[in-house]
Order: sequence, then structure tokens, then C-alpha cells
Amino acid sequence: NQVLETGTLTLEATATSALPISFAVISGPATVEGNVLTFTGTGAVTVRASQAGDDTFNPALDVDQTFNINKSDQTIAFNAISDQVLERGSLTLAAMATSELEVSFSVISGPATVEGNLLTFAGVGTVTVQASQAGNEAINPALDVDQTFDVINALDDWLMTHFTAEELLDLAISGDEADADLDGFPNGVEYVLFTDPRIPSSLFTGNNSLSINAGGDAFILDFSRNRDAVDATITIEESVGLNTWTVIATSVNGAAFETSLQGYIATEVVDVGGSLVNVSLSIPITFPAASFQRIMVVR
Repeated sequence: NQVLETGTLTLEATATSALPISFAVISGPATVEGNVLTFTGTGAVTVRASQAGDDTFNPALDVDQTFNINKSDQTIAFNAISDQVLERGSLTLAAMATSELEVSFSVISGPATVEGNLLTFAGVGTVTVQASQAGNEAINPALDVDQTFDVINALDDWLMTHFTAEELLDLAISGDEADADLDGFPNGVEYVLFTDPRIPSSLFTGNNSLSINAGGDAFILDFSRNRDAVDATITIEESVGLNTWTVIATSVNGAAFETSLQGYIATEVVDVGGSLVNVSLSIPITFPAASFQRIMVVR
């Protein structure tokens, strides 16, 4: 048997007389030219080999061969999907068929919708997505492949990363106002600033620092934030004498920082596929007055 996708078949036959053989299609979806058989569809094909003889040899008895032309089979590779964070909003789906035909996606159940290969989350819950390939005139449909995962909110994801199931039941340890590592930053603040609530943190050590740029004309305030903390507002304020404070940059509901004053520049580097955003804020130095900065978090 043959598969339609192959397209052609080179026929072979010999006569005891050593005279050339001719071929003809007796029935079925195929044509023949010389010894090349071309498939035109699926089904049973009968091909006849003939030798008409010559002045020395009588014609040979015709020999028929029957076979089927079938469609090719295909499979889909659609890898498991890890649990997703609602606040990320969407996920680009990827799957491949061995036929290299385009794979389509559908939501079988759960709070999500799909358009093309873009899955959009509509709420928290369990989602099942199906990958399909319907085949064509030469290839059979693939078996559908389903993947199931949970959509969870960002805070739950963060809490489950840092606290045990038992600790999650004890708000004195895992609650917003609790300070599990006794570093002075409650869990709610550590969530927004993407620091570890189990390891004492300092806003001005390591990746979180306040320094002076190479030109000596600006402070550089480096710190992190959680891009999934869409219920939080982060405000950077500056004061000269600690009596009054002026807002110099703000991030609202997980959006990028925007500065409020001329000469103040905020840049951000987002961890692709993750929650971490590294923020760098350039603050002009005003001589000779001293300058103070503080980070305010409201949820």
C-alpha cells in the first residue's frame, strides 16, 4: 500500500524476453506515464503490466497488481502547561503536528478564551485547552491533545511559593501585616517589592541600592517590584529637610514607573516570563542641600 502524500511511485517489471514492459491503470485514482505512477486520490488502484511481443516472442499474459492509496497519519506535540497567574492576562500557546500543518486551539472548559494561539484568562479556576489538526486531502486528522492547568491569582502564587500549607492558615505568619522574617517589612510590602518574606531584606543592599552615578550628578536608586501586584501603588518620594516630601515617581496597579519632575528618569528591566521587574531611578543631585528618598507602598 501507498500513501497519497508520497505523490508518485516508480513501477518495475521485467519480461523473460527482456523486451520492455508497458503499464496501464485499469482502475482507481492514479495515472501512469511511462513507468511513473502518479496518485490523484485515495482508494484502491489496479495497475496492469503488459508485453505485446514481437516477431520472435508471443505476447505475455498481462499481470495486474492492486493496492490501496491511503492518507498519512499525523500526531500533535502539545506540551504540558504549568499553572498560570491571572494577572499576566494571557498565554501564547504552542503545538506542532508531524504533518507540519497548522494546529488549532479551543478551550474545552474553564475561565479562558482563545483566539488563534492567544489564550486569555477570564478568571481563577481550572482550564482545559485542546490542540487539534483536522488533516487534509492527503493526511488523516490527528488525535486531539488536551492540557489542563490552573489559573491562580498572583498573591496566592507568591504565598504558596514562600509558605507551607500550614503557615498559610496562620495569618500571624502569612498574613499581609505579618512580618515572618522580622526585617521590618510586612509580607504585603515584600510581595509588592518582590523580596523574600522568609529572608530578612534591606532596600539598600545587593540589587537594592542607592548610589551615585559615574558623572557624580545623580543618585541611582535601584530596587525591584512585582509586576503582578496589580492592586498596589508604589510611590517614590524625595525630601530635602524631612519636613515635606515630593512625589518623584509612581507605579500604579503594576504599570511601569512614571516620573513627576523634569530630569528624573526611571528605567525598568522585566524578567521575561516572570514577575520580577528591576527598577532604576536617576535622581538629580542638588548641591549643597542633602536629599532623602523613601519608597511608599499602598495596597
